[in-house]
Amino acid sequence: MQKQLKFMNWTVKLPSNMFTGFLMINHPPVEGACEFGWGDTPERNDELLSRVCDYFDTRLEKENIVPNSVAWGSIIPTHMEFVDYLKDRNYEKLHDYLSNMFTKPLCHGTAQGHEYYERLIENKDEIMQNTGFAIYDKFITLMEATGVIPVFSPEQYQKSNDYLRFYAVSPDKYIDLLEEHLGYDLIAPKYQGNHFGIQTEEHGLYSDRDIMCLGVAIRIAESYWNRRNIRIADIGGGVGHLEYYLHKLGFTDITMIDIPTVSTSAKYFLETNLGENDIKLISPEEFTGEYDLVVNFDGLPTYGEDAAKEYIEKISKNTKHFLSINREVDDFRISDICNMTRVSRNQFWYRKGYVEEDYVPERS
Repeated sequence: MQKQLKFMNWTVKLPSNMFTGFLMINHPPVEGACEFGWGDTPERNDELLSRVCDYFDTRLEKENIVPNSVAWGSIIPTHMEFVDYLKDRNYEKLHDYLSNMFTKPLCHGTAQGHEYYERLIENKDEIMQNTGFAIYDKFITLMEATGVIPVFSPEQYQKSNDYLRFYAVSPDKYIDLLEEHLGYDLIAPKYQGNHFGIQTEEHGLYSDRDIMCLGVAIRIAESYWNRRNIRIADIGGGVGHLEYYLHKLGFTDITMIDIPTVSTSAKYFLETNLGENDIKLISPEEFTGEYDLVVNFDGLPTYGEDAAKEYIEKISKNTKHFLSINREVDDFRISDICNMTRVSRNQFWYRKGYVEEDYVPERS
């Protein structure tokens, strides 16, 4: 069936933190390029919920939830409902919470979360439609970044609307082409309850977080030693979207570092969508920096300078490559505190205002 494309009347406004507004997109906004929907919720699995509770208990044996700490100070009030369910092993409440985690405070700042979910449902100022195109904009950018289609040129667009032909291709066809190019199955996570995104017919639902993390995973696959057995660590991995796509691309030694509640949500998300797996989930205190590649996406500058410097010190001593993808509007930039040698600095394809930098140990 032929698509009916229609230009969107977007308000020219400063971007919100969730990517709406002209300043946050790369392509002319249109309606009708794809379908949107909400992620499916999994059935209750008490064996998995038991493992999730066991994991959380193990983390608490090593770490205390300290109200005034750097890691927990602003998080405790919003995560305590989840913590109580874990401590009580209330499987009914845990299932309801985790199976819809993308509508909860647990995912605020990592993947949609409760505040933006409510804004999408309210749909004031057509935020659902605008967010939908902002996600599709990233999807088209992914195809450009990987060479599936040519990069959009505003100069060409001034002469004709020829670029619109790329909107007429279905998302399923694009994923097929990307899978053929890479040689791997790139189906989206089957279960990500009430996460808003592009709804495909054959490959699942792709949220903005899916698209960005798939792009980063492909960047890693194409850039570092062309091996799948390298040791990769992701600082502040959130729910685990990057880990999911690294696993889909065949990487076998993956470690995620985050605070206990967030890591616990990642255990649920990854086991729900991948089954039991070898992805390691560790605490910030356990991080040594002894990896081939350490990745930090949207993290260190928001942690506070002392915490960021502690990570950087370990990375600079023990890591072969450090890939930083961060904004530069906080109190410090990565380049201000990193004593490694920077070998590249580029704008990040998938999120305006973010810089992708690659560092190696300081040359002697």
